[in-house]
Amino acid sequence: MVFRHNPLSLSIPQATLDAWAHEAAPIVNASNRRSGNPVGRSIANLTVDDLMQPPKPWREFFAIDRLRDAYGFPDRILRDIPGRITENIYTFIGNYLRVALVLMLCVLYKRPLAMLGILVVAKAWDWFRLNSADVDRQGLSYKISYVVLTIFTWAVLVYAAVTIALFIGAVVTIGVICLHGGLRRRGPLKPLQNGRRR
Repeated sequence: MVFRHNPLSLSIPQATLDAWAHEAAPIVNASNRRSGNPVGRSIANLTVDDLMQPPKPWREFFAIDRLRDAYGFPDRILRDIPGRITENIYTFIGNYLRVALVLMLCVLYKRPLAMLGILVVAKAWDWFRLNSADVDRQGLSYKISYVVLTIFTWAVLVYAAVTIALFIGAVVTIGVICLHGGLRRRGPLKPLQNGRRR
């Protein structure tokens, strides 16, 4: 049963407001998410702290020594794969971000004009930011400069096919994450018995 009172009303006691907040928007504890508690796990709930996690060792990420234990097709593909991907994103977010950077650089390497376009646009906006720090943002000269730089940015992005390169990089990255996350089993690997592989 959802609490019906308006939480913005000043007449509501603190205990009642706390009860409403608990019912209307349950708070997901970040420590529960990292410890493997599936409640509230969603890619949309990723926080800056999650994104700042250091990467796991690459040997653990790829599970080179334990391929048969670490990877496998799920029994119920449509039901298990999204959960696997979500949990592996929380576990290996640092690794996935580095993989995404490498893949994006590989795509841009194959498309040097797009890389040049990104550098030119970034430099132009950096120049504009430095030279307009003391300028009145409501003035006509600032607005004209901003519009001209925006048009220039769109022209460079279209001519250099930057959006296509970024789209290809994003699709390849999502594919790699889904492949690894969907095949990688959940949770830590069980220790080997007597040093032998099972």
